[in-house]
Amino acid sequence: MRMHAIARNLKVLTGVVLLGLTSVVSATPLSNYNLIVLGDVNANSLHVYDQAFIGGDLKGGWSEFGSRMDKSSRENSVEVAGKITSNGVTVQAGYLAAGTAYNGGINCNGNGLNQNKACNTTDNTLAGKTQALAKELYADSTFFSSLPSNGDLFTADHNNKRFSYTGSDSVAVFNLDGSQLFAQNSNWSLNAGSASTVIINVGGKSISNNGGVNFNNGFQAWANSNNIGASNILWNFYEATSINFGSSRINGSVLAPYADVTMWNDFDGALAAKSYSGSGQVHNHLFNWTAAPVSEVPEPSAMLLMLMGLGLLGLARLRRN
Repeated sequence: MRMHAIARNLKVLTGVVLLGLTSVVSATPLSNYNLIVLGDVNANSLHVYDQAFIGGDLKGGWSEFGSRMDKSSRENSVEVAGKITSNGVTVQAGYLAAGTAYNGGINCNGNGLNQNKACNTTDNTLAGKTQALAKELYADSTFFSSLPSNGDLFTADHNNKRFSYTGSDSVAVFNLDGSQLFAQNSNWSLNAGSASTVIINVGGKSISNNGGVNFNNGFQAWANSNNIGASNILWNFYEATSINFGSSRINGSVLAPYADVTMWNDFDGALAAKSYSGSGQVHNHLFNWTAAPVSEVPEPSAMLLMLMGLGLLGLARLRRN
């Protein structure tokens, strides 16, 4: 009896310790940032409505950040871990933080920050933040790509291609290849049914828009009776290393952490990419999601080892008796 009691208590204590090691559920970075680029941004006339993080250099010209943020904000509307060589940087609210001191021209338009360069700061911790964000984005992309598909695709008619969901789950998941998605003269619609979130996993390493691709009914920016809304749609390019979106407007957030992204139109949603080039606007329809915990095998803690040791000692004493 004593032997069974010790074993039972050890099992309970071990479970308590393991419970304490369980990953905490947290929102994906695309719920907090409008734009995340792990490497360089080389763009002309880039407008980001909300907060942006750039892990490399900001190049090109006429970049604008924080245009839909509160003018009284004291947060960083843009963080650049590398160097800034872009001409004509405008910060509409809050601060610009750079890993390397920036001495070029900058327009600061936030309340109380509208003197020349008043919003310009330096932060040497941003390189570490780049690594942390990359780890999160890689894990998120892997997680979403592992979700089983539960929606239907109709692709026979190029003028009426459809994502359709008729199930009862809150998350609708679709899987397709990039060549299917961006086949020339494709007109897509979305029927999200009763789902509150739509995940579209897109396969393929090198993906290019072949022209004439449109996202119509069900893909509007704002939610209404016929549209789930861009904040509730995620395009997960889980293995792409190169994506050229061409001139198609994309509705929904884009998760492409391994990809060099080129775009010549607007994103109605957040964007995460390895690098970004082109021009256009990134609108602040941030992804409305609480991510599942990342599965990791925890290392044995000192407390767990101690409890196991105490249990083994107790068992040994019982055997001697």
